[in-house]
Amino acid sequence: MSLTAQEVLELKAKRSQLADQYDAIIDAAGKAKRVLTKEEGEKTTALLAESEGLANLIAASEKSTRDREANNAPTFQPALRDDTRPNDDIADEVPEKDIARYSILKVIRCQCEKGANLNGIELELHQELARRAVVDGRRSPRGIMVPTSIMGSVERSRRARIANRELDTSTGAGAIKTAVASFYIDLLRPMTVLGQLGITMMGGLVGTFGIPRQTAGASTYWVTDGQDVTPSNQTLGQVTLSPKCIGAYTDITRSLAVQSSIDVENFVRNDLFKQLAVGLDKSGFSGSGTSGQPIGLFNNTNVPVFNSAAAPTWKDIVALETTVANANVTITDGAYVSTPAVRGLLKATPKISSQAYPIFIWGDNNEMNGYEAVASNVIPGNLPLAVPPGSGDPPDPLNLHGMVFGNWIDMIMGMWGGVDLLVDPYSLSKSGGLRIVILQDADIQLRHNESFAVNKTIDASGVLPAAA
Repeated sequence: MSLTAQEVLELKAKRSQLADQYDAIIDAAGKAKRVLTKEEGEKTTALLAESEGLANLIAASEKSTRDREANNAPTFQPALRDDTRPNDDIADEVPEKDIARYSILKVIRCQCEKGANLNGIELELHQELARRAVVDGRRSPRGIMVPTSIMGSVERSRRARIANRELDTSTGAGAIKTAVASFYIDLLRPMTVLGQLGITMMGGLVGTFGIPRQTAGASTYWVTDGQDVTPSNQTLGQVTLSPKCIGAYTDITRSLAVQSSIDVENFVRNDLFKQLAVGLDKSGFSGSGTSGQPIGLFNNTNVPVFNSAAAPTWKDIVALETTVANANVTITDGAYVSTPAVRGLLKATPKISSQAYPIFIWGDNNEMNGYEAVASNVIPGNLPLAVPPGSGDPPDPLNLHGMVFGNWIDMIMGMWGGVDLLVDPYSLSKSGGLRIVILQDADIQLRHNESFAVNKTIDASGVLPAAA
């Protein structure tokens, strides 16, 4: 069937009203810290059923409309944009209310449940992202395409609620309802820092993206009367971002699926996104530049190096900034980054020795040399000792720590399209679990290599306590 555009808008408005009614019931129960009453449970079930029915009706009408159109236009029209700049995330083109109702769990179920069909906002965004991927000449999606910004959302899903659940059916226990918290205990992971440092993010890129860069400028000359100025030319180069694929996965166990009161929607989103973010951060610092990886700061031979003694002094810290400033870099977003072990070392290392009341290099306000100082284990703490050129000896496998000073706005992270989400029901089939895999095309490049300086020779082995 095919409805008019006005009828489709009215149905969507009605779905929005149903969702508001649903949220009002859930919010009221949550604020009162109670479970839903029988009447409220029946009402929310009816609201969801009616909403899904409207979604199916809308999807069927839009499919009929698309089938009639010769150009197979998408179900919603992307916002007009300036073609000279990269595309923004597609989620920016969709009403906020629709984005808030996007469900990762729905996408997962549609890939693993027999007879389940994707519909609603999840289908619309998948179709548009898949179309753009084909137009851009990138790989065809293997699963369902999910906008990157949705994968990073930490807002509660529309089904998040405080509820009770029967946890087992052993004698007598099944009759006892056990309250389960609406939050979960997250995994301890390295802190991501690139976003915090203010790098340049470019989303929705199309194909290989080149940024012109001037590599040489005009020269000035003093001349006498009648003498010609010596000709000189500007030289242009290019910083090129090309899509490289990074992947992550999480396993949803049967026991997790049973705990329906846990906000599984946000759990899956956050776990996948954080894995992806940590992987991107590590690539920015330690990427090999081979096997499809971007090249990280510590492996980029064009990034200036200022190695200190095993324990850096105040002079060594200042030298990293000086190395960058001496290359004519205007430092607008400067910051130091190192490992937590180095932070511990420098918090106990005075700027000037033999003072009665010393001032330590790494300040209590997490600043060094007037710049922000950040610590994370995404910075390598297993660097080998550098070998002089021509020595012929292999690197000494010392676990040395790294430090970077940089003008971080000069690091560019490019993202192509959305996240490709696949559901693997086979790897954990014996336990009834699911493996959720995501793939994202991304790249990391530097506007100027000289905007960064690295130290690869810090020995922080004496900071951590010996293992018991």
